[in-house]
Amino acid sequence: TPTWISGISNAKSIGIGDSYGHVCALHDNGTVSCWGKNGNSGQLGIGSNALWTTSSSPQNVTGLTGAVSLIVRGNTSCALLSSGTVKCWGSGYGNSPVSVSDITNATQISLGPYHRCARLSGGTIKCWGSNGSGELGNGSTVYSSTPVTVSGISSATKVIAGENHTCAILSDGSVKCWGNPGKIGRLGEGSVDLFSPVTVTGVSNATGIFVDIG
Repeated sequence: TPTWISGISNAKSIGIGDSYGHVCALHDNGTVSCWGKNGNSGQLGIGSNALWTTSSSPQNVTGLTGAVSLIVRGNTSCALLSSGTVKCWGSGYGNSPVSVSDITNATQISLGPYHRCARLSGGTIKCWGSNGSGELGNGSTVYSSTPVTVSGISSATKVIAGENHTCAILSDGSVKCWGNPGKIGRLGEGSVDLFSPVTVTGVSNATGIFVDIG
């Protein structure tokens, strides 16, 4: 049956870490708290002395303020700050929030299982992480630990990262996708990996989009 989470009274949104057993909440004062499993990834974001612990009550994420949105995927969490910067913690980042380099004017973020993307205020997109299928959209398949600019997109209104692919809605309502199409043609353009964005045929008035997150 539903149970009240102690210490949570001003949450704006929550994120659930899939099968890794942790939950995070964004509070209306711009802080984030997390609870549940804190394995060797430090996904609770509560510091170096807390690995391989479990907390049944919310713990404040260390040194994080000014958050306006929160995304949790697997054992990684990222927060968009009011300054337009992004901080992440957990797998690939450590057990305290780390600023993502070269991101200063983000308006929206999205996490796939192995790559992350940010929409910037001017309508461009930057992505970082795994790129084996071209999911970073920069024309290559080279992994990048720092954000790279997605080719040919300058008017994005939303970006969403999937399992090993990414899609974006543009200001004219069209959709572009890139990465691995899978066996069901989920990119809308055939069955081969796309290393750069390609317009999805027949979509002209999209307002929302959902992708396979694995």
